[in-house]
Amino acid sequence: MLPSTRLRRLVVRTEIDVGAGKSVDVYCAHLSPGYDSPIYPYVGSYGRGKTDVEGWIAENRLQTEKLVAYVTRRSPTRAIILAALEQSLEATVDGKVVTNKTRTAPALEYLLGRFPAATPVGYVPACTRCPDHPDLPDALPVWTEYALVKDIPRAPFERRR
Repeated sequence: MLPSTRLRRLVVRTEIDVGAGKSVDVYCAHLSPGYDSPIYPYVGSYGRGKTDVEGWIAENRLQTEKLVAYVTRRSPTRAIILAALEQSLEATVDGKVVTNKTRTAPALEYLLGRFPAATPVGYVPACTRCPDHPDLPDALPVWTEYALVKDIPRAPFERRR
């Protein structure tokens, strides 16, 4: 279980047999978002004394650090991490922003420095929360759901349609 204020946040793990006597650990996680609204003031114990979006950002960073520590400790070799991280970096295509940077982006940069995204070489990011979604009409385009890897080279990842 991860330190969390509003909802219970967990990391679940399973071992998958990939044949030939080999296995890979697979993790799933969902981290706290960086709520930037007076509707959700930060009231938790992990916000470093902040009661606004900075408290949520601190909680998200702490969860990210705990996720990295848990995967590193439990899986000395290969692992796949599937996660709703509530973090996004800015990406552009032909000068147009396709995903926006969230205020929780520093935690994502920390995480990607340890576990790279499982994307094919040359992958162009796309939003996973997009303004054209009927439930998110005012949303900025962000990429917040990720597949990350530990000790798995990028070569096996192919772009498929």
